[in-house]
Amino acid sequence: MPRWFDLKLDRRKAILMKKAVGAMAQVAFTDRELAGRPQNADLCVTPEIVALVSKTKSTDAVSALMMPELLMSSFECYESRNLQFNLHSLLCLLEQNTEFAVTLYGEVEDEDVIWYELEEGFRTIYTSTMRLVSWSTKDEMDLGFLVYKYPVRLGLSSKSFCDLITDMSSHGCTVHATLFKNAVVFRVVNYELVFPTEPLICETQSDRGFPCVLKFDIQHKSALLNAATLSEMIWIWFSDSFTMLNFPIRGLGKLVFGHHNFMVTN
Repeated sequence: MPRWFDLKLDRRKAILMKKAVGAMAQVAFTDRELAGRPQNADLCVTPEIVALVSKTKSTDAVSALMMPELLMSSFECYESRNLQFNLHSLLCLLEQNTEFAVTLYGEVEDEDVIWYELEEGFRTIYTSTMRLVSWSTKDEMDLGFLVYKYPVRLGLSSKSFCDLITDMSSHGCTVHATLFKNAVVFRVVNYELVFPTEPLICETQSDRGFPCVLKFDIQHKSALLNAATLSEMIWIWFSDSFTMLNFPIRGLGKLVFGHHNFMVTN
């Protein structure tokens, strides 16, 4: 049957996707809550990119995995759609696989499911489906927060980022950062840490000059720590209406976590 999209990931990329989706699934609840809350996600498919986007209304959190066409093992797409389904169903399928390539596709005449296959070479060894909650055209999904040019940017090595949020999380859930050219001052309530700037360890970039401020949320600490294992450098991007934590994943794309209207106050 004809397919309107066909996405293939080799074994290594499939493992990376599994880890990224696992971190996204953790954002359905905070570290102080129990897991298991239903969480839907949108698979936004276009000829240029595939973005898996999940929004959590209870905490105003959004997470997304972006996979550009050039980084997929193979990709064909003939129209743009948003496909909504239960994120846990995808995670369960990915967690069952550690050895094989993965194919996701949609059939032209079957608009209610996403097909999932495991492949070894040219042989299909497992087939399943994920039932869609709904589907729509791409024009109905705003992905501007993923491509917006953020004026204030803070980069931390994976180790520095993990050490920071592990230390700060015992004092609160919101980290305030004051960026200077030569240092960054992190604060949670009355607890402070100072990181000197150093290439590939702690980097500051600002289109607004220095000093400048941003803040970011760490209530989903476990998800952030797991995401950090996929990246060498984590970037915190800030604008007046959005703060986003960006985890580049070599060979796959990037995983991001953010909050809408996360305003900075001095």
